Amino acid sequence: MNARHTFAVWAPPGCPWSAWAKPALFADLDKVFVEAPEPAPITVEDASWLPIFDRRTVMVLDLPGGLSVTRGLQLARRGYRPVPLFNTSHDRLSAVPVRDVLEGLHTGRRVLSEIDLPADAPPAFLLDSRRLGAVRPSPGTYDNRWVVLPQDFPSAAKLREHGIAVVLLWQQRKGDPSDDLAHVLKRWQEAGLDIYLEHGDLPSPPEPLRVRTPSRYKSLFHRLFILAGLRRNSAGGFGSMVPQPSETRGYG
Repeated sequence: MNARHTFAVWAPPGCPWSAWAKPALFADLDKVFVEAPEPAPITVEDASWLPIFDRRTVMVLDLPGGLSVTRGLQLARRGYRPVPLFNTSHDRLSAVPVRDVLEGLHTGRRVLSEIDLPADAPPAFLLDSRRLGAVRPSPGTYDNRWVVLPQDFPSAAKLREHGIAVVLLWQQRKGDPSDDLAHVLKRWQEAGLDIYLEHGDLPSPPEPLRVRTPSRYKSLFHRLFILAGLRRNSAGGFGSMVPQPSETRGYG
């Protein structure tokens, strides 16, 4: 009940962006009961550029998981609908840490319930920049690495249908977006959406971003290549144990 209720708060019926919210991680909410502290609102003093990006803007937050949720809830107080795209799962042996994300989702249930967001509020899509992990998981580890694909986001035509003409990518570092996300952003840019990059601290102003063509762009083999080596979860999303190698016995 807790998982379903929390997911319904984050992805309410009637919201045009709820269809893209990923339910997989919500199924693990009961494993973590702690809430994160409620984030303070973002003020114009914090980010003087924020009012320039209005209802015609879609936000894509590719930040470390807990920070992504925090920024999403802060943007909710400025009229954006945070849409969680965390297509992964949780285990105590997880290769990619997601406890901070789960704590943020718990907090969001309370925070979002107190905010009267209109159904057509512009979306802020939440990603975890750690999603591919730092190292390849070893046997006995829970491999919950994940990626995004173009179908995980609405098309440029769908965004334009809702009056959106600008995309703001928010990530910690300056430079190109991650390769999997570039496949999404490049399609949007080719369809005429303007893309800006915000990086680092809040006071830094966003800059126009020209997305480079990623490898295997629009290739029929892109999906197979990017999913190679990742482990799907039977409940949806990504995540399963890396099996121990079978023991072999030598003969003299």
